[in-house]
Amino acid sequence: MLNQLYLKGVTAYSQGKPQQAAQHLASYVAKSGRNAQAWQILGICYFDLGDYSQAIQAFEKTLTLQTQDDETWFNLGLCHVKNHNLPEAIRCYNACVQQNPGHWKAHVSLADAHKAINQINEAITHYMAAIELRGLEANDVLFKLSQALLVKGVWPEGFELFERRLTLDTALREHTTLPRWQGQDLHGQRILVECEQGFGDSIQFSRYLPLLHDAGAHVRLACPRPLQALFQHAFPNVQLLSPGEQIELASVNCYTPLMSLAGLFNTTPDHVPFTQPYLSAPHANQKKWAWLGHTHGLKVGLAWSGNPDHKNDHNRSLALEPLMAALPSDITYFSIQKHDPAHPAPTHPQLTVLSDDIEDFSDTAAICQHMNVIITVDTSIAHLSGALGVPTWVMLPFSPDWRWLLHRDDSVWYDSVTLFRQHRVGDWSAVLSAIAQQLSTKKQT
Repeated sequence: MLNQLYLKGVTAYSQGKPQQAAQHLASYVAKSGRNAQAWQILGICYFDLGDYSQAIQAFEKTLTLQTQDDETWFNLGLCHVKNHNLPEAIRCYNACVQQNPGHWKAHVSLADAHKAINQINEAITHYMAAIELRGLEANDVLFKLSQALLVKGVWPEGFELFERRLTLDTALREHTTLPRWQGQDLHGQRILVECEQGFGDSIQFSRYLPLLHDAGAHVRLACPRPLQALFQHAFPNVQLLSPGEQIELASVNCYTPLMSLAGLFNTTPDHVPFTQPYLSAPHANQKKWAWLGHTHGLKVGLAWSGNPDHKNDHNRSLALEPLMAALPSDITYFSIQKHDPAHPAPTHPQLTVLSDDIEDFSDTAAICQHMNVIITVDTSIAHLSGALGVPTWVMLPFSPDWRWLLHRDDSVWYDSVTLFRQHRVGDWSAVLSAIAQQLSTKKQT
């Protein structure tokens, strides 16, 4: 009978039925708990079902029976990451690589965990160990290493490895067959630049477009529609192309992704071009939102959440209620983030929601220019208001995106930006308290 339960469990597992497998194996180990493989498979089933606490118990039981099982140590580390217990995850991954120094996935996971708690040197060590094991074709790990180097401020090497992101892009685009610009003379040349990743990335790196023009190039920019009016106003010498617009390859001499320009122009934390305002709202949008200039009192723009589809949105965004509860109550706040029907704007008595009339980033820019201060999480609004030169307070998670660096409250990219960082992973309380204090001070001046 016991063997039948075990066999049923293993069979269900091999057939991709973790729920059934877990039921059979749980019954089996309850009566005969000395089979390490049964506990191990049970742990994998619980993991696949998203029951990480039960998976941890099963893997820990496996290790009491089979202490030298490096794969179980690795799986146990994965469970602790899912349960947001990074110190325990690091302990488990270390046990894995001690038993099997060639376990490159454990080195990568160790690096990821160290990076998530800002132990950047340790992260770099383990990324490099994984690369040594996998070879220099490990583009995914090389890209991760670039993020660690960049957040540490090692930008020449970081931007060189940052190019590995392009090998991870599976989209087929005909123009990528054009010769890549590598810094050669551009005088009289026609260069195609392509926006990439999010809107904030395009806003941040658009500062390099005038440098291409100043180098003598005729610049064409493949640009998302919500940014086109804003960029056309800011960069009149750049020809804008819409996404999907047919590009005559014969009319272009070379090509570059927009974010590659930082490395090509030898950007370092001490040498970032255009830290002062380089964007402004088009005149039609300024006129549309001129009524904001007639409102009285301190005007504070709020953006508390980013794109919910962003892989790190659960760390960078926060809920409106705790934000409003922390802020001074005698101020009128304006919601400046765009909402869609699937994620409508929440309501609050102190919040004026403007999103229904926001059509694109030119509208958002005009609104920002009427605000005394913008309070935002790490989303496109932070880059937009920074590029406009509006006083901007950015609320950062404990482990920030590389561009904000570490241990500083200013931004090397925007003179008008102040950074407020979490002191502990997932804890916004200190950030909100500091923001509220600064806002109370600003209200009195």
